[in-house]
Amino acid sequence: MFNTGKIVWHQEVLGKLLATQADFDKHARQLRQMMKVNILVLTVPFLIAGCGSEKPAFSEYIPTLDKPLPFKLPAGSDSIKITQDRTGLVGKFSQSSYQHPDKWVIYMASAPWVKEGSSDFTSRAVNDSVVGNKIMSFLQENNLKDRVDFVWMQYDALPQSKDEGWSGMDAGSKLPGVLWSQNTHHIFDAYVISKAARYPGEKGLLYSDWIRPFITYPDGENGAIWRAVDRDAGIENVYSDFWSRWGRHFFVVDPEGMVQDAYVSMNRDTSELQAMRSIAHHLGAGLDDDAYPEFVYGSAYQAFYSQTLEGQLLH
Repeated sequence: MFNTGKIVWHQEVLGKLLATQADFDKHARQLRQMMKVNILVLTVPFLIAGCGSEKPAFSEYIPTLDKPLPFKLPAGSDSIKITQDRTGLVGKFSQSSYQHPDKWVIYMASAPWVKEGSSDFTSRAVNDSVVGNKIMSFLQENNLKDRVDFVWMQYDALPQSKDEGWSGMDAGSKLPGVLWSQNTHHIFDAYVISKAARYPGEKGLLYSDWIRPFITYPDGENGAIWRAVDRDAGIENVYSDFWSRWGRHFFVVDPEGMVQDAYVSMNRDTSELQAMRSIAHHLGAGLDDDAYPEFVYGSAYQAFYSQTLEGQLLH
């Protein structure tokens, strides 16, 4: 069983910590590492008994929400869609208004332009491209693509020069260069720009109001620990650094515009694998473990909001 003495000790320590962001990161890592060690202790006997031949249960689906919630575009009716002509290797981009279509959609919500954190914005765009390719390949190889759109959605603000039109180029110039120049139109059905507001009074849905309903906790002691961590990190304060973590999120949305599953990376490890499992479950695909990629790139990259975009280089 888990070493409950250590977990109780850690919970007591967490209640006294988190005076700074550095403290939070340090002790959150310690908690995750401690839990991994405890899980390993439980798992090793089973691995030995099975000679290490068992694969992870990639196909196991676990719901993220008690009930579906309405999907909201942060910019509402001001959301725009950028699409690319697929007839050529590099097709022309066009721009139009966007609303959720009457079909299943996997949204990969990213913040490519916010202030660089531990992951620079070029790396984040490359990460999006790699992860996006894995999801699209999964949909195509398992005959799910005709029933699902896969959309890359930017929820932070454009740098001013891109917002106004960069060097007279078409709508594609608003996208990170890695996306518009690397033929990712074969990966994403559309690129959507729908800006969230960081602080009250700004235009758009508050980031905290947008994401908060999808931050959930497991039952029991582990859930209580994570609640305490988030509370001390400032989850209840819209101005706290907790809400300056603009990482990548996945939303699996049905044709009626209801979020069936959400995977938000508020300092949690998420992966594209979860979105794959979710859509396969909701479409009744009945896939086994072999249908899922063994290598998962992961989406735990970090990005931190900055009030100004001045001085940032364009990529």
